[in-house]
Amino acid sequence: MRFPVRQNGFLIALVLMIPLGALLSEAGSTGGFFRPEITVKAGVFLIFLMQGLSLPSEKLRAGLFRWQLHVFCQGWNFLLFPFMVLGLLSIFGPFLEAELRGGLLFLAILPTTVSSAIIFTESAGGDTSGALFNTALSNMLGVFFVPLWCLFLFATDGVSLPPVRPLLAELSLLILLPTLLGQALRPFSVRFRAFAQPSFKHISNGIICFAVFTAFANSFAQSIWDDMGWALTIEALLGTTALLLLATSLCVWTSRLGWLRFNKDVRIAAVFCGSQKTIAAGVPMAAVIFGSDPGGEVALLLIPLLIYHPLQLVIGVFLIERLRAEPA
Repeated sequence: MRFPVRQNGFLIALVLMIPLGALLSEAGSTGGFFRPEITVKAGVFLIFLMQGLSLPSEKLRAGLFRWQLHVFCQGWNFLLFPFMVLGLLSIFGPFLEAELRGGLLFLAILPTTVSSAIIFTESAGGDTSGALFNTALSNMLGVFFVPLWCLFLFATDGVSLPPVRPLLAELSLLILLPTLLGQALRPFSVRFRAFAQPSFKHISNGIICFAVFTAFANSFAQSIWDDMGWALTIEALLGTTALLLLATSLCVWTSRLGWLRFNKDVRIAAVFCGSQKTIAAGVPMAAVIFGSDPGGEVALLLIPLLIYHPLQLVIGVFLIERLRAEPA
């Protein structure tokens, strides 16, 4: 059986950004030819402008009043998932590399993904409007929750972080503003969207790949990989896989709690929106929040996310048929 290159082009490109970062470390690092301190931020703005243009406003309004689903999904994204990882690290943390612990914590505090959570919910027969609203809400709330969590988790570990107010202002400018601007422009951009929207995903993927490239270019320029071996990669693969399986299982279980009174379609949306993590917002957020860190260790924080992303797609495909077959 041939490997489906076209269907997995984005994942292949992400992996290729690592050796490319090593090859072009000087050009891709801060102050280099590609000026990532400027171009990555411009790319983040463009990603969320396209996301705002793409989100159907009528479906967002349709999902507005499902408050139980919203509490469940946002609670999982920003409270249950982080506290679960903190609890696990309190037990297994001493056996893991410090860099991996940081990466798992950063993964835990990220908002949910947008496109795959919606697609999987729709494919499994779930509440698509509820999933759409929660993915958009999660990414907007992430502008505030992710940096606050980072200040709580990383500020005491010697990591250089910007002051909280300028950080929140910058993330709002790069994520909230373009998303809202895209929504405001939707009624006036019908023809433009019909022409350009099929390319939005490819443009976003290209920007994410560029951000990953610059993160690894910085890490190679700072020589932080000199003391890292295959042990960190193997630990990251095993630890992230175990975390994904545990989070998905617990999310499925909690969505079935009787007192929540979730119908089948709402349960499906809850599972996908609660357990998945975004790479589209995660990589840019890491670049903005940790970009000032002189150690250049953003790449290390991204390793669990780069592993989690493709694995959650595999798990999602498996869950579609299982959730669809469940009784209402």
